[in-house]
Amino acid sequence: FTPDGPAAGRGDRPRIVSVGRLVPRKGFETLIRALARIRDAELVIVGGPDRSAVADDPEARRLRQLAAWLGVSERVHLVG
Repeated sequence: FTPDGPAAGRGDRPRIVSVGRLVPRKGFETLIRALARIRDAELVIVGGPDRSAVADDPEARRLRQLAAWLGVSERVHLVG
């Protein structure tokens, strides 16, 4: 990550970025659960399969289901 290069578009929300493989021991579930208690922040998870394959990843599906159940799915972004 450097200031030079591509950057994801963003709004006014504070952004939490976490990087790692999509495996349960990396703590992404904990971040999503914490996000439910943080007002107006967004979570960007970078890692795992390529962006085109992230929808088919079992861990990505589990994390998206958790985010939906907690009501924060619109603030959780899995970018691969």
